[in-house]
Amino acid sequence: MPSDGAKRTTVYAALGLRKGVSELLWAYRKKYSLEEFPAYLDDHPLPILTRVEQEIRNDMKTADIVIAPHYLLLMMKKRGLLGTYRSAELSAFPPWAQDASWVGIGVTTMFPAYNTSLARGTLPKDFDDLFRRYSKKDIASQAFTTSSAGNLTTLYFAALRRVVGDRVWESMMDKISGEKQPETYDCIDHLLQAVARGDHSVAMTVYSLAYERMREEKAPISQLAIPELPVLWTLTSVGLIKGAENRLPPRHFIDFLLSGEGQHKLGKIRGITPSRSDLLERSGLSLNPSRFFPLMNEVDQMPNMTKKLARMGLK
Repeated sequence: MPSDGAKRTTVYAALGLRKGVSELLWAYRKKYSLEEFPAYLDDHPLPILTRVEQEIRNDMKTADIVIAPHYLLLMMKKRGLLGTYRSAELSAFPPWAQDASWVGIGVTTMFPAYNTSLARGTLPKDFDDLFRRYSKKDIASQAFTTSSAGNLTTLYFAALRRVVGDRVWESMMDKISGEKQPETYDCIDHLLQAVARGDHSVAMTVYSLAYERMREEKAPISQLAIPELPVLWTLTSVGLIKGAENRLPPRHFIDFLLSGEGQHKLGKIRGITPSRSDLLERSGLSLNPSRFFPLMNEVDQMPNMTKKLARMGLK
C-alpha cells in the first residue's frame, strides 16, 4: 500500500547520487516545508520495481511516486501498479511526453562511447570497421540477457532492429555474438568505469546520465559516431503508485516536477534535458520520432527478445 501519512510523500527514484538531484529535491522541500519527504535513490531501475512489488505483496508502506527510465513506467502501468493524475501543468508539455499514468519529465539518450586515451588514429567509420579494428577485449557492453540492474541495452537493440532494418540488424548481431563477443557488465555505470580505466576501448551503448556523470569527473571518454549504432532517445518518467493519486502531497510533488521551477532544476542534472515544451525548444535538442525507444510493443516483447539473444549465446 502507498505510504499513508497525511503530509508525507515517499519517492523512489532511479536517479542515483549525482550533482543536481539533491538540489531538485531540496527545492521541492523548501516549497512544501510542512510535508515529510523521504526519498530512496538508486542508480538502477529494476531493484525499484522489485522493491515496490514486494512491499505491496507484503502489505507494507511503499513509494507514492516512482521516477525512472521510461520503460520501467511502462512495465509498471502494464502490471497495474500506477494510478492516474492529470496535473494542470501538463498543458506545457508535448503530447508524446504524457499519459494518464505517467509523464516524461526529461529526455535522455543512448549511444556508443570510447576511451579517448586509447584511440588509435582515426576512429572506426562504421560497425564492420569497429569489429574489424578492435579485439575481443577492446569492446564491452551492458549485459543483454542477465542484467539485474536494468534493461536499457536490451531495449536499445530491440529498437535498433526497427531503425536499421532486419538485414543490417542480423548482420550486426552475428558479429556481436561471434568470436569477438563483448565482455558484459551488469550496469552501464560499471561498464563506463571499466572503459574509463582503460580495461576496454569502446562501450557499445551508454546512457547519457551515466556518461555525463563520468565526464563531470574528467573521465577520458567521448561519444563515438557509428552509423549503425545511432543516438536513440528515451524519457525519464514519473508516475504515481495506485492509491497515491487520492492524496494531495504526492500530487504536489508531480506538480512541482512539471512546473517551470522544477523543470529548470531538473535541467541542472547533466545528461537529461527537460521535456517541458518551452525548455525543450530552448535547448535546441532535435528529436527524431523514429529514434525514440522503447515502444510499448518492444517492452511487451522484451522476454522474447531476451530469449532470442540468449540463444545467440549473449550474456
